[in-house]
Amino acid sequence: MNSFIQVLNYESKMSSKVKPYVKKYCFTLYFTNKLLVPLELFDPVTCIREFDRINSEESLWKQDLLYFPTIKSNHWVILSINSLFERSHFFDPCGTILGTTQEELVYNLVNNY
Repeated sequence: MNSFIQVLNYESKMSSKVKPYVKKYCFTLYFTNKLLVPLELFDPVTCIREFDRINSEESLWKQDLLYFPTIKSNHWVILSINSLFERSHFFDPCGTILGTTQEELVYNLVNNY
């Protein structure tokens, strides 16, 4: 999955230089899982180094869509922050994650990010 993420980020970066496409960035599974913990367990110190590295390469504040992949119930799901419309989204292709769990994950992500 991390290889796919690197390709997605590279293609997004190259296409945004040529045409005014929507700018997007996808975080690694490792980083995403650090952000999905409950607020009382979140340790920002563990995220700062990776966040600074990413932000130095890609200005995250200029990205229109941020993707956060993770594994839940033995399959991939993606959480997304859409800065264009100031929304967060939860994509579950199998539909096996309960609504309360979805809301909890989105809440943790938005507050920890």
